[in-house]
Amino acid sequence: MNSKKWPILGLCLGVALLVASSTSFAGEIDILVDKLVEKGILTRSDATEILSETRQEAARQAKQVAPSDVPKWVNKIKLKGDLRLRYEHKEKRGVNDIERGRVRYRLGIESKIVDKVTVGAGLASGSDSSTSARSTNQDLQDVFSTKSINLDYAYFEYEPYEWMSMVGGKFKRKKYLWAPSDLLWDGDINPEGVSFQFKHELVDNVQGFANTGFWILDESTGDTSDPYLAYIQPGVKAKFSDLGADAKVAVTYYDFGNVKGATLDGALGDNSTDSGGGLAFRYNPIAVAAEVGIEEPFDLPVPRVAAFGEFVHNPDPDDENNGWLLGLKLGDKKVKDKNQWQLKYIFARLEKDAFLDVLPDADRYSGGTDIVSHEGIIQFGLNKNIMVEFDYYHSNRVNAASAPENVFQTSANFKF
Repeated sequence: MNSKKWPILGLCLGVALLVASSTSFAGEIDILVDKLVEKGILTRSDATEILSETRQEAARQAKQVAPSDVPKWVNKIKLKGDLRLRYEHKEKRGVNDIERGRVRYRLGIESKIVDKVTVGAGLASGSDSSTSARSTNQDLQDVFSTKSINLDYAYFEYEPYEWMSMVGGKFKRKKYLWAPSDLLWDGDINPEGVSFQFKHELVDNVQGFANTGFWILDESTGDTSDPYLAYIQPGVKAKFSDLGADAKVAVTYYDFGNVKGATLDGALGDNSTDSGGGLAFRYNPIAVAAEVGIEEPFDLPVPRVAAFGEFVHNPDPDDENNGWLLGLKLGDKKVKDKNQWQLKYIFARLEKDAFLDVLPDADRYSGGTDIVSHEGIIQFGLNKNIMVEFDYYHSNRVNAASAPENVFQTSANFKF
C-alpha cells in the first residue's frame, strides 16, 4: 500500500474503534471511504483493503475491551424465577363455593463464591401466616392492595466430591429427599436444617444413592424438647438408553422426634389428638417410592409413559396408619418447550395417622390426612418456558361420604 495512505488508514481505524460498540455507525465508515475514492485520494482496491483491515482491527479491539467492562463477580451469579397466574374454583358440600384469582412470583439468586461452595437465596409471594409453608400463592383481593414477599429459601451448598454434597439453611427439598408425587410433601415446602447426599455407581447405568438429614420443625427458647425430623433414604436409579427406559426406587425412614403431645404450627386437626389437644401418637413412618418410565412404547406417538407410586406406614397407631398413591404419566418427561405436553392421573389415599397433616399437598382436600382423592392434570407448552396447565381434584374423607370436594385450577406459567 502507498505510504501516503497510512494516515488515511489510521483515521479510519480511529473512527472504527470509536464506534465499534455500536453497529449503527458501521455504514458511516463505508461512506467516508467512498468519498475518498470519489476524490481520487484512494483507488477502489486500496479502499477495499482499508475497509477489511479496519473491520478486523475493530473486532479485535472490541473482543479485548468487552470482558473488562463486566466485573468478575457478575459471571458467578445466576438469576432464575417464575410467574404463575391461576384461576381456581372450589366446591364442597355444605360450604359456599370459592372462586378466586391467584398469582405466584418467585425469584432466586445463587453465586459460586469459591470452588465447590454455592450460596443461594430466594424470594416468593404469599402471606406470612402459619400455613404459608405449603403455599406461595397470593389471592388477588383487597382493592388492589400491595402483596407480601417473603424469604422462600437461603442456603449454602458444599460439593467436595462428585459423590457427596451437603446443604444447610433453608433449601429446596427435591434433591435431598426424593418423592415421585406430593402424597406426603407439598411441592412448595422448603425444609430448614442440614442434609447430605451420597452417590455411587454400582454397575453400568445403575447408580446407588443415599439422602439423610436433620430438619428443624419448631423451636422454643423455653423448651429443649423441640420437634424435629431426622431421616435416611437409600435408593437406586437406572437409565438404559438403548432400551429407552429409566427407573428410580427409594425407601425412606422418618423419625419425627418430640411430636407426640405437641401442637404443630399449621396443623389442620386431621391427626388424632390427646385430651390436651396434642398429637396422640408417635410418627416414625416408613415410605417406599418408585417410578418407571419408557420412551415411545410400542412405537406409539407418545414421547414417554411412566408409572409411579408411593406407600407409607406409620407403626405406632393400630389403625388408620397407611397411605398409598398410584399414578400414570403420558407425554414429555417435563414440559419446557413449545408443543411439549403431558397428561397425568393420580389416585391417592392417606389415612388419618399415616403422616403428619402439616406436610401433604395443600390442594388435595386442603392438605390434610384422612383423604381419598382422584386428580387429573393436563400441561401444554405454548412456547419455550411458557406453559398452560389444567388441574382437577375430586377428594373426600376416607371414612365419610358426606363432604366431597372438587377443585378446578387453570394456570399460565412463565419461567426465566
